[in-house]
Amino acid sequence: MSNLSEIKEQIILHAKVVGVAKKAHDKLKTGKRDTIPFQLYVEMNGDTTVIEAKAVIDSSGTWTNPNPILSNGI
Repeated sequence: MSNLSEIKEQIILHAKVVGVAKKAHDKLKTGKRDTIPFQLYVEMNGDTTVIEAKAVIDSSGTWTNPNPILSNGI
């Protein structure tokens, strides 16, 4: 866990992000998408919670969903 006071209280351990969306927007709407917050659907202790965020960094990798183009043994 981080020792940086700026982010230490914002880190949530033992949680799984099960969905990410833009608040009140769908994929076809583009107006002001950059100013609309993300909604993260997070499972913690068997419950799903919605958390709003200005930005999302996806560092999950492709362990359970590899890229099929790179998975053919080339």
